[in-house]
Amino acid sequence: IFKKEINYMKINNKTGYYKGLEIHSAPFVHEKVFDMIVSLNISKDSKVLILGSGTGSFDSRILDAGYTNIYSVDYSDAYKFKDKVTFLQRDLNNDFSDIGTDFDLIICIEIIEHLENQAHFLRNISSLLNKEGKVIITSPNVENTYSRIKFLFLGFLSYFNKNDLKGEMIHINPVLEHIFLYNSEKSNLTLIEKTFNKNVYIAQ
Repeated sequence: IFKKEINYMKINNKTGYYKGLEIHSAPFVHEKVFDMIVSLNISKDSKVLILGSGTGSFDSRILDAGYTNIYSVDYSDAYKFKDKVTFLQRDLNNDFSDIGTDFDLIICIEIIEHLENQAHFLRNISSLLNKEGKVIITSPNVENTYSRIKFLFLGFLSYFNKNDLKGEMIHINPVLEHIFLYNSEKSNLTLIEKTFNKNVYIAQ
């Protein structure tokens, strides 16, 4: 049985911009994910899938780097780069295994915590990868010391309070490492690297 591979990265939750396109993640997460792609020696003609692409800010970054075979999926149809990538509109809470196969790389930046069923999401991802395929998944770190103390005294984890249930991009499903790894293994995905972003504080 071939074990597919997965990169798992936990981060915090701020926003920035790339060429005027809003980034829905912590500062430097997009840069770190891109650096990981470079370190994995992902060739420019690899078949790349971006799940939860939002404004297309990360798509723009890898388009600028010369990647040409990009598939992009988002719930919204307001995507910016339909003339340069293959765009597919999907609700990732539902089955999305029909979007293709044999992807060399799947990128999921700050999306898994918004979904109803993490195990279902990982099973779908596994069905899309080729045998050498890799996945990069990022999510807010709810298991850091500050989050644990917050839960002890307030009864909720960082990024998952009542205010995080408002608006369109709500956080409903915290990623707990032991459960995530269990679901990954059940989906034939093997963790090959875990890394953390440092907290970034921006003066107001």
